[in-house]
Amino acid sequence: MTNRRFYRITLFCFLFVTLCVGTVFTGWARVGLMTLPVREEIKIKIDRNMSALVQETRTIAVKQGRNTIEFNWPNMQIDFNTVQLQSLADAKMGIKVLSMSIPPASKSSLLWEVESAQAGEMPMKLIYLTSGLGWICHYIALIEETEDRLSLEAAIEVSNRTVEEYKDTVIKVDVIQPMTKSLKAGESKKITFLTVANVPIEKGYISDPNLFGDAVAMQYIFKNDEKSGMGASMLLQGKVRIYKKDAASGGVGFIGEDVLPYVPNGGEIRLYAGTSRDIEVERKVMSSKRVNVRRDKKGRTVV
Repeated sequence: MTNRRFYRITLFCFLFVTLCVGTVFTGWARVGLMTLPVREEIKIKIDRNMSALVQETRTIAVKQGRNTIEFNWPNMQIDFNTVQLQSLADAKMGIKVLSMSIPPASKSSLLWEVESAQAGEMPMKLIYLTSGLGWICHYIALIEETEDRLSLEAAIEVSNRTVEEYKDTVIKVDVIQPMTKSLKAGESKKITFLTVANVPIEKGYISDPNLFGDAVAMQYIFKNDEKSGMGASMLLQGKVRIYKKDAASGGVGFIGEDVLPYVPNGGEIRLYAGTSRDIEVERKVMSSKRVNVRRDKKGRTVV
């Protein structure tokens, strides 16, 4: 009985000491660990394929010597291979980024070992690629009843399909000037970037059996240049919804849709507006000629 009690006391002491030591070592491992403060500035360059280049500016207080900085992105689809930490501190602070690592069993955290020659405030920039941010472009073309001019409105629809909220963020999309907007998690926001009126247009017709069969296609043709009032920028790829004014009803009629490719400054735009019922095309073979004709020894044509 005495031996059993002795063993119990010994086992209890062993477990207690082990727990205490483990706690001490765990505490030692977390010494100097700092999580990043809120963003001071954020810039996002968004691509069409639901990916974006993010640049964040933050400031953190560091001590002299080595500092362990932890950054956590819960439920974000960040490519950790693209993450960069750049110190923006004055050179006299002697900031050095020694290493970056992913903690064991973690899918959303990064640890940086940073050495500083002195204590102070360290402004830093974080750069990384993440998915879940994208954009599409929409156009509305309104044709005058005389069919000699149109008005064009263009808007970018920016989508944030992440769990992150981006407040007062500088957003850059292709050739459009940067815009400062806020995007909540899961939010899509439409931003108008072009509105022009009285753009001169021409009406054209195309007969192409490979594309339209026996029908004749009708198009509205205009230039993407300053002379036409379009400005000096490239137009982004996007869907165009075409309407036409109707004086009789005092409203507008929907003509159809077309997809606009990227159009450089000075390029020509042709909006497909359906087929014409008033024009018929009669096709005739004006001439026929065979080339590369092969003949045998007796002069007969070889197929």
